Amino acid sequence: MIIDGHVHIGKFMCGKLTMSNDFESALEMADRNGIDKIFCTSTTSLAYDFETGDRQILEGMRKYPDKVLAYATIPSPRHGKKIIEHLKRCFLEYGFHGLKIYSHTQGIGSYESYISIADEYMDPVLEFAAEHNIPVLAHSSPEQCDVVCGRFPELQLMMAHMGSTQIAHGMWHTAIAVAKRRPRLILDTTSSGMDLGMVEEAVRVIGDERIIWGSDVPLLSVAYNIVKVTSAEIPQESKAKILGLNIARLVSGVKR
Repeated sequence: MIIDGHVHIGKFMCGKLTMSNDFESALEMADRNGIDKIFCTSTTSLAYDFETGDRQILEGMRKYPDKVLAYATIPSPRHGKKIIEHLKRCFLEYGFHGLKIYSHTQGIGSYESYISIADEYMDPVLEFAAEHNIPVLAHSSPEQCDVVCGRFPELQLMMAHMGSTQIAHGMWHTAIAVAKRRPRLILDTTSSGMDLGMVEEAVRVIGDERIIWGSDVPLLSVAYNIVKVTSAEIPQESKAKILGLNIARLVSGVKR
């Protein structure tokens, strides 16, 4: 089984580039690349309205129940009780599978974030996720993930892009080092970079059960990201875990 753990649905703007993706296009892309399921985030939720965006994800999940896994998305924790009530609906009523927290940067290409997962306003969200064993995909830095793992040791935290982002200075070595001392921190291989030995080093240091794969479609290429795993010098059993079995195990443990 192959599960793309990092898919965006909706319009996506990056600098002067404007891209878009819908469920049909994403599933067609998945079929062409032998992918069984896609784990989806709404771009509307990321940057505009999390309630509207997550309703769009719910519609896709209901339309394609065997193909679509759903992320609820938190663009900012500073909505008080409204955020927790929304999460209760998403997970306890609608059956969502994971939570995406997006740390916006100060601007395109910036190396600083203005919303951190370590922000104290985020604590009720992370407490809810930990209580219900919800996997959390955080667009964050190794340092922020380290702080959160220290405060919430039971949280299933997935570091998006494995440190290969502007706010993490592209330091996947640091991401691996943090994951080594934080036993529930999971690394997501999705990124626009392909440093030789990245996947191999992660498997060597933390094993093959805390690494997941994704494409970041439509921003990045499915084929480009999947070959990072398929061409890695690791056992086939490890590749199978990274490409789908690990994230399937995570979502199966959500407490409803």
